[in-house]
Amino acid sequence: MFLYAVLAGIRINVIGQLGGNEILAVVDSLSIPQWKKLYRDVPDIKKVNIAYVFMFIFQVISDFINHSDSHDYIRGWAAIIMAIITLNFLAKILLKTFDSIIFFFIGTALYFIFFKPQDDYTFGDFGENMGSFKFYVIPIVNNLVFVASLIIMGKSKKPNNPIVALFLFYGLVCITFDARSNGAFFIITSLFFLFKEQFISYSRTKALALLMIFLILFQGLYIVYVKEVQSGKIGGEHTEVQMKRVNYSYNPLYLLFIGRTEFFVAIKAIQDEPVFGHGSWAPDPTGEYTLMILAMQDEDQNVAALFKSDERHLIIPAHSVLIGAWLDGGVGAFIAIMFIFILYLRRCFYLLANKSFIYSRYFPILVYFMLNGFWIFLFSPLPHIKDSLPLMIAFVTVMYQKLQNQELIQ
Repeated sequence: MFLYAVLAGIRINVIGQLGGNEILAVVDSLSIPQWKKLYRDVPDIKKVNIAYVFMFIFQVISDFINHSDSHDYIRGWAAIIMAIITLNFLAKILLKTFDSIIFFFIGTALYFIFFKPQDDYTFGDFGENMGSFKFYVIPIVNNLVFVASLIIMGKSKKPNNPIVALFLFYGLVCITFDARSNGAFFIITSLFFLFKEQFISYSRTKALALLMIFLILFQGLYIVYVKEVQSGKIGGEHTEVQMKRVNYSYNPLYLLFIGRTEFFVAIKAIQDEPVFGHGSWAPDPTGEYTLMILAMQDEDQNVAALFKSDERHLIIPAHSVLIGAWLDGGVGAFIAIMFIFILYLRRCFYLLANKSFIYSRYFPILVYFMLNGFWIFLFSPLPHIKDSLPLMIAFVTVMYQKLQNQELIQ
């Protein structure tokens, strides 16, 4: 686990970029008997892999019909294959020693501290450059917070207050420094942890009432957030620009629309090719969809410069695993990835409602993984199927299976 995390710093230009961690997973996965044993021990991994195989088949069909560039379809196919290999690699390790995940967190933090290329972002300049906080500091601190939570939960007899305080404080810091979604995940995780015992006993009526209270509270806090951004007290240049585009609207859906314009333009592109999609790395040869995105962001005057600077061709950025799968591989690929998404959420909900698991030290990490995984499937680029999703899917499915086998997870 530690090597897998740290070796991500080694990048080799083969079929795009292949990480040293991916090479480790490939070498370790050469044994077919190991795969068969994993499928017997964790049937969900087999189901996910079958879905990925179907996704791969539909992607190949899409690339054949669209006459995709070889450079694009090789990278597109490789991403799906690596999603299978890395998922199996991580699931096999967690199944053997679940506590090994702490070494993944430590290794990832060290990778970002010592090995992550820092040409654009460094630890020291995040006060001036909010991007450095979001893309360099956040991955380090996130993993250290997970390590701290595991230590606190393992040693303290009453860990509720320290965990809630840690996650809540860190979440507020993230929002202050322009990492809104990450901060929201930690804040919501702290609330889940605080009310975890009541959560499993809620009826549907109580759950609906709690949801309404949460939405009202969220809207109130969002209004405060907008006012603070408008006054310049929190947030960075990125948030300030987005808020000006929505005229500081108190409707959070407007901000989502501006922040994820690629998602909505990708839906339009899917409507143009709904069955087979546009092929791997969905090309935009005429710049039609790119211009839509820039126009929605009030940057359409930059389209000429973008065409000039592009080395190969423009692509249609979906910024969504679900929509990206449909955009690239057609409706069949979308159904395959949707199956994985639904299975993932069902297993998360089962764990959250499990009376024995809510006292596990992994409970807060599961809540964060559920929230972050939901966001990634909806609003993060398709390559996340081989980057961030394998660990989360392996974590959830292996934990689910261990509870099915009535193994106690402390």
